[in-house]
Amino acid sequence: MANEASKQFTKTDAFNLARQLEIDLNEIDINEFTAGLNVELEHGKVNPKTNVTNDDPVMTAKIAWVHLNEVKNYYTLLSEYVEQDEGNNPSQYK
Repeated sequence: MANEASKQFTKTDAFNLARQLEIDLNEIDINEFTAGLNVELEHGKVNPKTNVTNDDPVMTAKIAWVHLNEVKNYYTLLSEYVEQDEGNNPSQYK
């Protein structure tokens, strides 16, 4: 699945996971799903205190799938939001 060294899912990984989970790729965009897999690694081994998926590809895929069922371009919107928010001081959110 994801390359262990870089912890990034490829579009092929996303396609295989979608097939395994029977995700209809006519309803979920493969590029959004691939982006989602990579974003949702934040719920894995990257932070032992908040690790809920243990970098399991299926668990990670299910998180991404849930978000994409809610909003079809969830990860595009998230990326745009993060880009807009980069100038803000993170301490203001504490």
